[in-house]
Amino acid sequence: MKPSMQKLDASADRLMDELIALRRRIHEHPELAFEEHETARRVQEFLSRLRIGFRSGIGGTGIVAMLEGAAPGPTIAIRADMAKCTRAGMTRIPQSRLALLRSYRNSAST
Repeated sequence: MKPSMQKLDASADRLMDELIALRRRIHEHPELAFEEHETARRVQEFLSRLRIGFRSGIGGTGIVAMLEGAAPGPTIAIRADMAKCTRAGMTRIPQSRLALLRSYRNSAST
């Protein structure tokens, strides 16, 4: 694995417990689409604590955050929904944010 990927992996590992706790808090208090005010507030607090720049109020309650490396290189976009799932969607989405991170980490190491 490249040194830059090792650093990314280590950073992700350090944040994993906090990310899991944030996801659980968000899922304990689901909010409907375009009404995710408390969820957006929690995500903004998390990003601020990590000193990650972001823009809020996108489409109402949306957030766009940018992670920039020290050197030029490829750009990756990751999208995640903050709205509560309908009952029909609950069986397929509970771990979506973690699955996305794991999928990215697995593909980056190959």
